[in-house]
Amino acid sequence: MLIELIYNMAMVILFILLSVRLKEHLLKSDVNDPYYYKITIAFLAALISIILMKRPFVYHGIAFDLKSIPIFLISYIYSWKYGLVVTSLPAFYRWMLGGEWVIGVIIFEIFFPVIIGGIYHKNKDSIIVTIDKKEIVKAYSWVLIVGFTILIIILDYPLLFWAKIIPVFSISSLFTLLNSTMLINDTNRSIYHNIVKYDNLRQNLIENQNKLEKTKNKMDLIGKLSHEFKTPLNLIFSAVQMINVNKKDNNSISKYTDIIRQNGYRMLRLVNNLIDLVKMDVDSFSLELKNADIVDILNKVTDSVKSYIDNKNRDIKFISDFERKIIKCDPVNIERIILNLLSNAVKFTEKGDMITVSLYKESDMIKISVKDNGIGIKNNKLKFIFDEFKQIDESMTRNSEGSGLGLSIVKSLVELHEGKITVKSREEKGSEFIVSLPDEKIDGEEIEEFKFKDNINKTALELSDIEF
Repeated sequence: MLIELIYNMAMVILFILLSVRLKEHLLKSDVNDPYYYKITIAFLAALISIILMKRPFVYHGIAFDLKSIPIFLISYIYSWKYGLVVTSLPAFYRWMLGGEWVIGVIIFEIFFPVIIGGIYHKNKDSIIVTIDKKEIVKAYSWVLIVGFTILIIILDYPLLFWAKIIPVFSISSLFTLLNSTMLINDTNRSIYHNIVKYDNLRQNLIENQNKLEKTKNKMDLIGKLSHEFKTPLNLIFSAVQMINVNKKDNNSISKYTDIIRQNGYRMLRLVNNLIDLVKMDVDSFSLELKNADIVDILNKVTDSVKSYIDNKNRDIKFISDFERKIIKCDPVNIERIILNLLSNAVKFTEKGDMITVSLYKESDMIKISVKDNGIGIKNNKLKFIFDEFKQIDESMTRNSEGSGLGLSIVKSLVELHEGKITVKSREEKGSEFIVSLPDEKIDGEEIEEFKFKDNINKTALELSDIEF
């Protein structure tokens, strides 16, 4: 008898485990209608009930089993309609077995748990239901009370017999029911958290896909815009070249060609900044790192802008603590960084002001300082000075043009070098931008001499926002 009782309890727990796994599978699939899950679980409960009926535990010639638990659970959790589905196979199987009191057994052992479960059922469409342990024990107790009352009435057995069998059956039934309830609640909580996590991941995936699509669209748009910009720019530069080749001493032609050239550079700079900004946003911008002499780079860059700065009646000087200093960097983009900072310094200085480029070492970092004694920057502007499209001077009467992309590009380029850029400024005292770069070299890499690329005048390009 004990083996059969343990077998019955184990089969009920197995039913719960199978129903949980099926629930997880359906929730992960594309089947969103809970009806399919409920009807499937109902048929699974029916099969388990038949298996329990085939191996009952027998006491004094009376067979007992725990088939009422899966039948009751389905009706209690998902309503009496699904409970009736569960009863179909066990009722038919019991009818085929025949014997005395077959109709009474079918009614009180199979259909009665459906009625009690349906009475205590609370309307819930979800397949994830939290079960109140006290409530379900109370409901199932009525199944036991009414069931045993009917058996005592119709079967002529002494009270001592019932006094032995009722506690054993009731305790084992309630123990199995409580364990099933705890297992259902625990797995439901786990499934709920997994669903929330899965939904969050799916939402993040959708958002990332949307961002990627927008980025691709942005890249396509920028590509088209750059083509549309560069086509007329090429024509402008070609026309300027032809005018310069054929001009004699016509000052008016020279004046207008200078205007064309400067505005051409201005448009080209804007296109380049837009393209690079998008590339940086999608992590597709890369540096060409080399071992280069940073002293040589800064010296050549400051020399290249000297005539422009002299023309604006400013002074510039370069101070270095080193005669030669080799570091890992991208020389072309270091040039771009410094030219941007010098362009910014020219914009915010007046005639006679000094711009100083300094190179020194502090801790393990190489420091490049671009300092001026100009008008300075307001404190409330410093916090967003490196933001995209933010202009320090947004007034209609500002001294120079600009899109607000230069310093944002500078910051990104410095960070790609694993460096950092900071700014210090006081109104009417001047500003200082400090670029910090790692004092590192590429092992086994030869030192490359920095040379300007002659196809485009980088200095004229980066200073094109300044009126000369």
